[in-house]
Amino acid sequence: MKGATEYAVFLKEFDQLFIEVSPVSELILALFNAFGAHNEVRPGWLRSLKRKLTPRSKESLKFFFEGEDQIGLNALAFLPFLTPPRTFDSFLSLLKALDREAFVEILLSKLDPGVPLLGKIIFKVVSKQPLKEVEQTQWQDFSGRYSSSYILRLKKLARGAFEQEDLARLFQECWEGFFKSEYARIYPFLEEEASRLVASAGLKRVEFLRKIAPGLALPSDIINKNLTLFPTFYGRPYFFTQRSDSHFLLIVPVHLREENLEESIRSKLSFAFKSLGDPTRMEILRLLAQRPMYAMEISRTLSLTHPTVLHHLASLRAAGFVIAELKEGNNYYSLVPKKWEKLSEELKNFLTKR
Repeated sequence: MKGATEYAVFLKEFDQLFIEVSPVSELILALFNAFGAHNEVRPGWLRSLKRKLTPRSKESLKFFFEGEDQIGLNALAFLPFLTPPRTFDSFLSLLKALDREAFVEILLSKLDPGVPLLGKIIFKVVSKQPLKEVEQTQWQDFSGRYSSSYILRLKKLARGAFEQEDLARLFQECWEGFFKSEYARIYPFLEEEASRLVASAGLKRVEFLRKIAPGLALPSDIINKNLTLFPTFYGRPYFFTQRSDSHFLLIVPVHLREENLEESIRSKLSFAFKSLGDPTRMEILRLLAQRPMYAMEISRTLSLTHPTVLHHLASLRAAGFVIAELKEGNNYYSLVPKKWEKLSEELKNFLTKR
């Protein structure tokens, strides 16, 4: 890995475009990934890691990352608060410096775009302070879309059952017990993808974004913001975004080189049919065939939790069946035109090729 900035590399500046490699997002996404998002982790490493964790960190791991509603994934919201290069040490320092209220508010700030002050509202709820009318409406809407067990976990977070010291300790033990060496292993893939992004930076902004983020319709005001791209190995095949008033962060999955073209086609077809092999995803596609919808609309229609629907939509988008467009702070999902015809043609060509 590179010299002075051992765990992070600032690669290139182009207009308002920055491309970085950082271990912070990779560690968060590795833990998220380990619990079934799209498992790219090596077999057995999670069991090995758990054996090395202290009892308190094992509790923190379960609280933040296990289950379908993974609060720990929202730790990505701390990335915009770190100045480049975003090192692991600076990430830990930021977590430890926050008071509990600021920690909870940042951690929950990106949880639901429809409730931007969710952290403040939850603090009021657990302390039995009166809510304003708009807060009461937002809280009723939010709590109606999520499971009671998840709401209880958020309340426990606001009460201080788990604090920033717990999350910092968990990440530190994970880093020292496993991920430091793992990051050295995947670093060449991240650097290769960063180089590919740099090589594409000569395109016009719209063409560049379409090339690096197919299936993701980015907001029009991104042109007025500083854009930072993070290649990710453990986030594959999904994209993750974080934004502030002046910055937009996009975490981009790496494109590993396949052994040959036939293997690449086989892999794509396999992923597409795997994505279709779930009854819930088929129901989501049936709804989107009628009209584009927000994830919250889908969750209400199918009586599913919001995070569950987001997980299924991410899989469908990664397989190329749906496209997401950010509207008024929420992703608006629609079917990709003629995807079925293309899939049928690719399958036919693959099966008949000699």
